[in-house]
Amino acid sequence: MPTSVRSCFEAVGLSMDGPVKYDDPVPESRPGVYVVTHDRDPDAAGPAFRYEAHISSSAIAQWILGVPEMRVCIDGCMVPPSSRDVKKRLLEFWLPDEPILYIGKAGTASPSSRGIDERVKDLYKHVLGNPRPHRGGHWLKTLADLGQKFIFWTPVLDNRAPEVVEHEMIALFVSHVTEEARVMLRDPAHAFPWANLEHPRGTRKKHGLHRQTLKR
Repeated sequence: MPTSVRSCFEAVGLSMDGPVKYDDPVPESRPGVYVVTHDRDPDAAGPAFRYEAHISSSAIAQWILGVPEMRVCIDGCMVPPSSRDVKKRLLEFWLPDEPILYIGKAGTASPSSRGIDERVKDLYKHVLGNPRPHRGGHWLKTLADLGQKFIFWTPVLDNRAPEVVEHEMIALFVSHVTEEARVMLRDPAHAFPWANLEHPRGTRKKHGLHRQTLKR
């Protein structure tokens, strides 16, 4: 059964706030976790819900132009990518029955840590191909309809680090990906939300896209 936004938060013992539309401010200055989703309905999940991949060829072309060292692995060879190559590769990780596109975290358990509001601002202003301020989830920037997506969030107020909660949420998501969707993935062993490329740290999707961002 695909993972609804509500069930993703409830599974880790948290309620949720939101949504706001993508590009709108998130009114939460404390550290925590957040989710980028197709749907403003937090209970949207199941056979009735299908989501098309509206990936922008022009965004990909600008990405490739801005990162000339980018390479894609095709038949075991690293080659300079075309826009068609990259778009095809991104589509090979799309989960059409999953409302959640990305699960992220903001800050640490430290009282002085940056909050969800600042981290989501980083996501909004990130430019595809740059190494900062929000490299995690940068595939989102290839979506032509990103402005029609939504964000839910919650602060993490117990003793857990936001990173731990984020990983718990991603693990839950992976465990609920349907077999029908999983077998269509290029890398079914790592069925993370579409824009999550790593879980846990050091374990990455086998997407074959190398040097996706400029050097730091």
